[in-house]
Amino acid sequence: MGLQHRDIERSKRVAANKRFECICTYRAKHSFRTFDPKIMQKIKYATHSKYLSDFEIWLSTMECAIKAGETVSTFVEPITGFLPEQVRFEILPDEPGVFETEWLYAKKNFPSRLKILATALRNCGFYGRYFSSHCGGKMELRRIEQAVSVGPR
Repeated sequence: MGLQHRDIERSKRVAANKRFECICTYRAKHSFRTFDPKIMQKIKYATHSKYLSDFEIWLSTMECAIKAGETVSTFVEPITGFLPEQVRFEILPDEPGVFETEWLYAKKNFPSRLKILATALRNCGFYGRYFSSHCGGKMELRRIEQAVSVGPR
């Protein structure tokens, strides 16, 4: 009985790794410089979180890599049943209460950890377009380009 349980757990880990590899493959094949205006949504920043200060510290230490457009990653506590999510979003200095994202689903279903990441980016003054993914506790972030607009739209 114990052997079957270990095999099931191993199968779950392998499946999770394959989902994460699919994200990486998708990301490598597609250009993330152009946003589709038809599916852009404005989402409010997070107001509080236990991860916010940790993300702000992490972003501050990775500032040079982020500005250079490198992919940076960190690990957070994995959530049981959390599906791997990837999203592109834009943080503009002229919109202090919301950020824009290509999100196909309802705003209430936007991943909270990615919302917290967007809030930390804004708090640290990192404006621009970003790609982020979250899978199995691994959070990745890459700057796509600097903020396009600085004035009112």
